[in-house]
Amino acid sequence: MKTPWLGQIGAGIEFDTTTVSWHPVYRTRLMARYLIGDNLSGFSFGLAVTF
Repeated sequence: MKTPWLGQIGAGIEFDTTTVSWHPVYRTRLMARYLIGDNLSGFSFGLAVTF
C-alpha cells in the first residue's frame, strides 16, 4: 500500500443464536470497520458465525 500511516476504527455486535435458531450456530457476529490513510480510505463489513 506504500502509505506512511493507516488508521482504522470499527465496531461489532454479537448475538447468541442458540435459542432462536435450530441450526448448529452458537453465535453470530456483525462487524463494520472504517480505514483511512494517505490517498486511501474505505469501509469493510464482516459476518462471523461460531459452530
